[in-house]
Amino acid sequence: MVTFYKFTRSMRRFALILVMNAVVLAAMYWVAINYIWTEQEHSFTRTTLPAVLIIIEALLLGLALYFYIRNQEVQIWVSPSEFHYSDPVWGDFGFTVSVNDIVALRQIRSATNNSDKHLLQLKSGETKQIMYQNYSVDRQKLFDALKKANPSIVVPSGPWEYEVTRPQWAKKIREKAGLSD
Repeated sequence: MVTFYKFTRSMRRFALILVMNAVVLAAMYWVAINYIWTEQEHSFTRTTLPAVLIIIEALLLGLALYFYIRNQEVQIWVSPSEFHYSDPVWGDFGFTVSVNDIVALRQIRSATNNSDKHLLQLKSGETKQIMYQNYSVDRQKLFDALKKANPSIVVPSGPWEYEVTRPQWAKKIREKAGLSD
């Protein structure tokens, strides 16, 4: 099958990242108790903090083991006729849609909490969220592939260009203050 863009990432890579995080966390704790904290702080660090650290380490290593054993792949691909997205990290989430059904790919940033959303807007009015911000996806190549598959798809002008959204109450306050969006 011809594809204009293809991205795959193994869950084993996430397992490696989680193991590295566990090692860094343990190293930071060791440095802190040996070189940073004073004797007064040691009562807390010798009683409560090790228990919390063990729980966090167990969670990180447990997730790493789960990802390593499961070993599925995150996939994004664009063909001349379809857009496919699957993300097993978030519970076997995925979909495939015809590129002719896609109206736009929108990148939206909330002005209140700086959270990002990446949405595929379909002709039916439905929106599908894709979470490519979690991976090192080449956004420009993805945008170019979508435009190549269907030139009528509206994509952001650049890979890091976001529409800023504000809640209605914030828009009213900004309007009264003479500020434009």
